Amino acid sequence: MRPAAESAAATEDARPSPFAVPSATTSRFALLVVAISLITLTYGPSTVPGMGERPTGDYAGVTCFRNLVNEATRRAGTPVNLFDADTYRLHGSCPEGAAANPAPGLRVLAVYWLVVLAMWWATPLWRLRRRRLRPLPVAEMPELPGYLAELRRVAGVGTRVTFVVDYLDPRISGLAFGRPGRRHILLSGGLLATFVSDRPVFRAVVLHELAHLRNRDVDLGFITIAAWRVFLVLILAPDLFSFLRLPAEARLRPSYGFAATLAGQLVVLAVYLLLAGNAVLRSRELHADARAAQWSGGPDDLARLFAPHAGVRIGRLRHSLGSHPATRDRLLALADTSALLRMGFGESLTMGLAISLVQDIGETVFEGKTAFWVFAVLLATGVGLGIWRMEIAAYVLGDPTRVNRVGLGLGLGLAVGGTVSPTWPASEDLLGRSSIGAILPWCVLLFLGGWLFVRWMAVVARAWMPVAAAARRPALVVVTTLAVAAVLLGIGFVYALPLALIAGQAQALLFPGLPQTSVFFIEAVVVLITAPEALRILTLLTIAVYPLVGTVLARRLPSRPAPSWLTLDPLPPGWRSASQLPGEGGTAIRSGLVVACFALLLASAGYFVSFLTARDLAVSFVRFYGEEAFDMAAMALTSVIATARARDSSVLWGIVGASVAGLVVVIGERVVFFTVVAIVTVAYGRSAMPALGSAVRLAPIEFDSMLRVLAMGIELASLVALVTAAVDPRRLRRTPAP
Repeated sequence: MRPAAESAAATEDARPSPFAVPSATTSRFALLVVAISLITLTYGPSTVPGMGERPTGDYAGVTCFRNLVNEATRRAGTPVNLFDADTYRLHGSCPEGAAANPAPGLRVLAVYWLVVLAMWWATPLWRLRRRRLRPLPVAEMPELPGYLAELRRVAGVGTRVTFVVDYLDPRISGLAFGRPGRRHILLSGGLLATFVSDRPVFRAVVLHELAHLRNRDVDLGFITIAAWRVFLVLILAPDLFSFLRLPAEARLRPSYGFAATLAGQLVVLAVYLLLAGNAVLRSRELHADARAAQWSGGPDDLARLFAPHAGVRIGRLRHSLGSHPATRDRLLALADTSALLRMGFGESLTMGLAISLVQDIGETVFEGKTAFWVFAVLLATGVGLGIWRMEIAAYVLGDPTRVNRVGLGLGLGLAVGGTVSPTWPASEDLLGRSSIGAILPWCVLLFLGGWLFVRWMAVVARAWMPVAAAARRPALVVVTTLAVAAVLLGIGFVYALPLALIAGQAQALLFPGLPQTSVFFIEAVVVLITAPEALRILTLLTIAVYPLVGTVLARRLPSRPAPSWLTLDPLPPGWRSASQLPGEGGTAIRSGLVVACFALLLASAGYFVSFLTARDLAVSFVRFYGEEAFDMAAMALTSVIATARARDSSVLWGIVGASVAGLVVVIGERVVFFTVVAIVTVAYGRSAMPALGSAVRLAPIEFDSMLRVLAMGIELASLVALVTAAVDPRRLRRTPAP
């Protein structure tokens, strides 16, 4: 559902609410906390005396194992079998990593966050004493307390707030700080003067600080600052010094290049934490501006305050390192609140980097595949909420949602971050060869996966947006879409993230004569086809059907005005929502049924001809070698037809049509086969009961075969649908859905 064309002009002044769903500040802060916790768990134990072994235990253990294997090979004169019991005992003599003994890392993590929280708790008292802040000048300005109390009422801040003054600061500025239940707002001397000289500016600045309290981001901001400073002193500096001493240990004998790789990864992670923390601080300022402008009845007062600094330009590096947004960005967000709802290339790139940079750390901390699911939940929540924010702006303003740059950023972040990992040099050191042949196709796979996930999430948000707008509990609709996305992303992570490492090891140990790239593709296919067929079918059907369910529900909703939670101001009269996507389910299903019927007719004719000409040889060949290929060909053909005929969400409709055709063909062909067998048997004067009894006995085997064919057919149809949609010349002439 989107605004109708005749009411498009009425939406020009609409201001979508940046508070309709949790802001980017929350998701960025959550990613920051998880990333910094994982890094501290892995790198922390060497930084606090008595806490345990060095954080590089896993990588040092790999190096130790490599050295022992080389020594055993030298003594024996032949290569050592890496899978026998003697080699396993060699591995047991090397130091254990964090995965085997997580206690030191957990202790350091507890110490780290205790220091961060203690610093956050003590900061308000330290600020009050250091800056010698004073209470309000009630005697000189008797009306000031009442005016501030009125502003608190406008802002809806019910918690206790103490206003203090820094008379020595001539700037027009304020600061919200303090602990829960004891909040303070600092008013500078310059700001206090505007209470008399320029009351609207005073009101706007105080409302901005009250907005921080209303947005509940005061603690987020100060914890972010404290977390970075403690990390710098407690983790980064000691660990860099520890890595310099790593090659000096005689028993491990790692190379200086390996130690430099560990130090390089830690520096890259530290840079990410710095940039992510600054992004949290900038985001909270922009959302406080939006909230203050809403309470002030418009952005004019804040815009007038920022206008003298609008001409000051700063470089991108300085902007990234700054904790406050540039004046130009603040003015843009005040003029157009949809800017706060946009998710750009940089934000998605940062999210992809956050996940991929700590991937191997997460595998060290969590056992099994738990880390992949944790990362999937975080990434699905962060990216999903970003896409939902963009869709809210598009729904209110009537503009199409453009997510290509977001997809490119996420894919690039996943691909690039995955290569900056000590796992690769450690594996290459152990195996004695480079893994570049496996890393490159793996990066391409991660890039395409990230881009496709963003595109799919945008389709989901667009399909379910009208349902959320009309629902009594829109949060439930949004959370459900995020949960589905997290499950699908988790399945993808479990499949894709370990592929490169598995392929590199398989090539070195099992297929030394094959190129790594070939082994990677073989491994990718083997891992895919050995997964449970029911899981593969359910995953692909969920990808295709879930957005379409939202489309069907949205088309049944009556046209109605947008709810108030979507906009900051009431929309002008005449704004109405209209149907969003065309209903094309019937076309896809009819295409699948038509192709399936033709396929069954061909199968019937083929079986009859085979029985009548060469009963044993021909039927065996068609039955066991041609049947699966025939079924998958029918599904692929349906996918091409349904994708080409669909006007929107063509890939999804192609998968649905292929699934319908596959289900009918796979089941129908078995029925046709045994029916033909019975008919031919009766024609030769024999009883049909043995043929029917054979069908009953073979039912379990046939069921497994049907699942296998259906899974492979839907996977093939999905690829065919993607290719068809990419090469379809009509896609360039299609206009976006209204």
